[in-house]
Amino acid sequence: MKIKANLYFRYLCELAKYNINKPNKPSRAMAFIATKNILLDPEIIWNEIISDDGEEIGFLLLGVGKNKNPETDIYIAEAFVLEPYRRRGYMTEEVSRILQKRKGLYSLYIFDTNPVKKFWDNVFEKNGYEKCEIHFQLSNNAGKEYAYKPKN
Repeated sequence: MKIKANLYFRYLCELAKYNINKPNKPSRAMAFIATKNILLDPEIIWNEIISDDGEEIGFLLLGVGKNKNPETDIYIAEAFVLEPYRRRGYMTEEVSRILQKRKGLYSLYIFDTNPVKKFWDNVFEKNGYEKCEIHFQLSNNAGKEYAYKPKN
């Protein structure tokens, strides 16, 4: 299933808020990076559309391949829910469904200016995962890569 252009455009507008050099200034570069990852990377293996009564309200992109950490199985490339639908459990439900269906070592990269770190810690913990160390670290001064594995 492909992401509709309107939903994707709204995502890019939201992403532009996270400027890695100046947190309070929108960044066109961030929108370009996301577009490049989603549209040009053949390694993204699937996208999940999040819906409410048939209306597309968000998406989750997961992948493997050259853009992910070689120590991990699945990379959460992009995750988005429209503003009016946030904090209603849509993303938690979708991520939980995927974590139960496809076990493995997950990683994601979070910019320091993005407040979603606590969300990811909580959703992984609720689904029986724990944070783990990875040696190959995709990080810079703007953010950090985090990894989660199933608890024994």
